[in-house]
Amino acid sequence: MELLKEQERSKQMADGALNQLAELGKLQDKLEQHSQTVKSIKEKQRVRMPDSSETISMIERMKAKIQKDEVLGNLYEDFGKDSDKNDPLLNEKVNKALGIDPDKDALNALKNKLGIDKK
Repeated sequence: MELLKEQERSKQMADGALNQLAELGKLQDKLEQHSQTVKSIKEKQRVRMPDSSETISMIERMKAKIQKDEVLGNLYEDFGKDSDKNDPLLNEKVNKALGIDPDKDALNALKNKLGIDKK
């Protein structure tokens, strides 16, 4: 009788240990899933820095654009000051290069002055 009771207690303890192992397995799976989620979020948040050749190339392009704009701006100012030397064809080319349309600007100013809506 005593042996049966001891066997029953051992069986219950073994069942309890198995249940605990199953719970630990579930927790380990959840931990692994959480770890994978964190890794994927980190990968998505990572920002790729351009290498030095891309950075240098970008800086050179920006410098070239700024120099071009400065040269065109200076050219436009120089011809604007000397009204007797002002060549209409050259003035038109400079305006086109700078993206300025004096006729369109004058028309918009007149529309604004008259209160006509632009469409």
